[in-house]
Parts: sequence; C-alpha cells; structure tokens
Amino acid sequence: MNRISSLVALAFVFASVAAVPVLGQSALDRVRERYERSAGLEARFEQADEEGGLRGTLWLQGERYRLETGTRTVVTDGKTVWVHDRNENRVVVSDLVEDETTFSIPGFLYRFDERWRVSGAVSAVEEGQRVQIVTLIPVDPDDWFTGVTVAVRERDWTVLRIAVTDAAESTMSFRLRNVVERSLDDSRFRLEIPRGVEVVDLRG
Repeated sequence: MNRISSLVALAFVFASVAAVPVLGQSALDRVRERYERSAGLEARFEQADEEGGLRGTLWLQGERYRLETGTRTVVTDGKTVWVHDRNENRVVVSDLVEDETTFSIPGFLYRFDERWRVSGAVSAVEEGQRVQIVTLIPVDPDDWFTGVTVAVRERDWTVLRIAVTDAAESTMSFRLRNVVERSLDDSRFRLEIPRGVEVVDLRG
C-alpha cells in the first residue's frame, strides 16, 4: 500500500471510530424523543442480578411508574414511593430519592446525558429484530456505576434491554417485552392501601 493509500485508510479508520459515539448518541436522542412524546407505556418487565430476579408488568409515564410482580407492587408519582409487600402484609411509604447508588429506568430514559456519555455503538440482530447496542460510561469517573449497555430496537427506538455494572463489578439487567404505548390514568400511579396492612411511613 503506498503512502497516499495508507493515509486515506487511516483517515477512514479515524472517521469510523469517531462516528460510533455519534451514532449511539443519535439513537439515544431518538429514544428520549420517543418517550417524551409518549402518553404512557405498558410492558412485561424482567430484572436479574446476582441475588436472583423478578418479573412482572411495568407501566411508565414520564418520571412516574408502577411495577407489579406476583408478591410486590412498587408505585411512584414522581415524589412519593409506595411499596406493597403482600408476603409481609406491609406497605412502606417513602420520599423518592435518587442518589449515586440508584439506577432509575425513567431517569435514564429522560436524562441519560446528565450522568452518561456514549462510548460506542454497534448494529446487531436480537430475536429477529434490528437493534442498536449502545455502550455508555459515566461522566464522573468516580460514579458508583461504571457502565451501561442499552439495546434499542431500530424500527421504533424502543428500549428492549439495559445492563448496568457498578464499582463492585456486579451487573443488574432489565428487559422489556411486549411494549405497548397507551394513555395511562393518574390513578395508575397511586397506591390504594388495602385494609388491614401495616403501614410504615418513612417520609421526612
């Protein structure tokens, strides 16, 4: 390869490397636009970590969400969190607080660039669907979480899965299936406390 060809090839490599984060950023910008204009979403939800996992149904609208599993319901209206544990016959009420050890799916979808920057992206096929797999690293190098990987379906910019790794090298993964866009009533994001349950109110 002559000198000119080598320089052209090298320039192409640099351009390709530089384009990868741009493509990933573009994908996540489209994800945010999709969720910002959504009236609400319902999906089957799966979470897995080193201690096990859970699955249930997730309803999401802005910073508000409701998650129902077989034994637990978690609801927030964006300010207050209710956790109803049916096995313990108890409802715990607390203020919604997000700190450096908290990973919030709504917070990530709507404000990912406050905490993260794109480090790479690649196109792939998962379960017969074209996806963009985007990797991110924290803006703050001292962040408790060290990286996030997101799989986004290209045809409608729906997030299908998220995996987040922390400083202890533990990984927590989330997967969304059967995502349906629908209007959600405000009552979906409040908990009607059943009679006879113990209520523990931790609000300040």
